[in-house]
Amino acid sequence: MIVTLFGVLIFLDMVLMLIFLKLNRKNISMSQILQTLTEERDLLNSQKQELLNELSSNVSECKSYHDKVKVMATEVDQDLSRCKKILSEEVTGTIEGMRGEIMETVSTLTQKQLGVEALLKKLQQEKTVLQKNIVSAKALASVLGGKSSYEAAIGDLESRKYQDARELIAKGKTAQEVAEDLGLTASEIQTIMEVDAGI
Repeated sequence: MIVTLFGVLIFLDMVLMLIFLKLNRKNISMSQILQTLTEERDLLNSQKQELLNELSSNVSECKSYHDKVKVMATEVDQDLSRCKKILSEEVTGTIEGMRGEIMETVSTLTQKQLGVEALLKKLQQEKTVLQKNIVSAKALASVLGGKSSYEAAIGDLESRKYQDARELIAKGKTAQEVAEDLGLTASEIQTIMEVDAGI
């Protein structure tokens, strides 16, 4: 619209110039020329005023749009802040809930692991006792069957205890644990360890 008005103004200027040139050729009086120029000037001023009014209207409209956009941007910013806060609270709550569940599961698994370890230890002790009983039963059966004397059977059992002690020490058990498992004294275990070490 503004470009069109400028085009019209330029066109009118050219028309005035043409009129002026023609009037000069025909020797029209100065008063007529002045009157024509005055009319053209008034017409140009009128169009200029219309253009200014239209520009002012457009500026007001743009300002109105700008204010509306600014209000909308503020509302969007507030909505984003609310959404961010809600999302943060939900994520934090979910993470805390999952952390509690994981910690509870880990605690349960740890307790079960400790229980299994205790059970394995007890089974190992029972196995050792069972093996000792089997050896003792074999020695007793040998005595009862007349294959060996009572003294020889006792000697074999004692030798077997020392052999078991060496095996348990080799597996990494402490002297105290070996003594408890085999019914020997700590000093006997210590002696076996020194003999094996060549002291």
